[in-house]
Amino acid sequence: MAQRKKNVKKKKKQLNRQTTKKREIKNKKKKVQKKVTQSIKNKSTEVKKKSSEVKKKTGSSVKKETVKKNEVKKVKESQVKNKISSSKSEEIKKTKKNQTKEKIEKKVEPKVPKKVKEKPKKIEKDKAIQDLEIENKRKEIIKDVFEEEKKEVPKKKKFKIRWVFFVVFLVSLFVLYHYPYGTSTHLSEASKKRLDVPKFMKLSEECCNYNAIFSGPRSYDSLKKEMEKIISQYEVLDCDGKKYYYNQEQDYTITEYGLIKGKIFNKVFINYGIGNSCSIDTQFRKLELLPNDYSLEEARKDGNYVIDHETIYNKEVYHTFQENVKQKIPSTLRVVTTVNEGEVVITDVEYLSDGKFKVVYDGTRNSKSNEKGILAIKYNHLGVSKGKLYAYNGDEVSQGYFIMKVPD
Repeated sequence: MAQRKKNVKKKKKQLNRQTTKKREIKNKKKKVQKKVTQSIKNKSTEVKKKSSEVKKKTGSSVKKETVKKNEVKKVKESQVKNKISSSKSEEIKKTKKNQTKEKIEKKVEPKVPKKVKEKPKKIEKDKAIQDLEIENKRKEIIKDVFEEEKKEVPKKKKFKIRWVFFVVFLVSLFVLYHYPYGTSTHLSEASKKRLDVPKFMKLSEECCNYNAIFSGPRSYDSLKKEMEKIISQYEVLDCDGKKYYYNQEQDYTITEYGLIKGKIFNKVFINYGIGNSCSIDTQFRKLELLPNDYSLEEARKDGNYVIDHETIYNKEVYHTFQENVKQKIPSTLRVVTTVNEGEVVITDVEYLSDGKFKVVYDGTRNSKSNEKGILAIKYNHLGVSKGKLYAYNGDEVSQGYFIMKVPD
């Protein structure tokens, strides 16, 4: 250790000597440059003075002397320049030698003083390098963990999971669409009857007392099954070779029902009549049970009061009905007429046990009628005015509901 310290001290001294030599060389260069510049200035001034004196003494001789002097000047300047260049070249050579010596010394000797001076700095650098290595390792470990997690759940699996969710959503919609939710009741404002219909079906159209259409986002098959369940709870009636379904609680008969397919919303239609349509409380079948192609010939055979333009058939039916009313016997007068180029229109006039009259008009058979269903209205009186039969509630007969012309 002691020898090392001695060597260090020696080298420090050598370095100090070198630095002092460099400084001395720089100072010498500066002094030489100053001397050269001053000598040039002094000589130039002397030449100027002499030339001025010569000009004053003579004119022609001066010219010759000036020529000589100029030549002398040029020679002297060339000499000065040569001296300056030689001195500069010597100084450059010296500086180059010194620089080479310094480079050699630097190559050999700088390692020891740097180690001595920069030991604490090196220790700090080593610590910093270790910390950086630790941090880099930690980052690499974190990256490896994330990459392993990504490998465990690749993109394909994510894509599959999305498809699974989409399929589950579609299946749930399908199940909800086809699920049998049961039945609910709808109160008809026209007939005041509660109709049994499948759940989540809203009334879209209701006409007169006897036709109702319901629509909703339910599947065709589920609606069909639920309507079959509803019908199975009713009493099955058989009239004229047809089946009807009677609801005893609400006292109405379903004469026809069915389904109408749609894109999303399917429909259920129900045609019904009030009471038991197959109970023969009068001598005629109910209007809702008559076929659509019911003709005048069939009406004449059934004993109806038939008006074909100006001719009247079964006039005696009207007279028997009037006699039953006088005797307070419940009975029915069915009037069948033709309108709109042969269309058959049917109107029932029923005399009830409470002494009132119910007029039932089948507007489904008249294409130009405002009433597109079967309309039933009660009246207090039935009377004749100017050869026409009216049903009315007030005192004036002619302001009532016109039914038909009265026979002579």
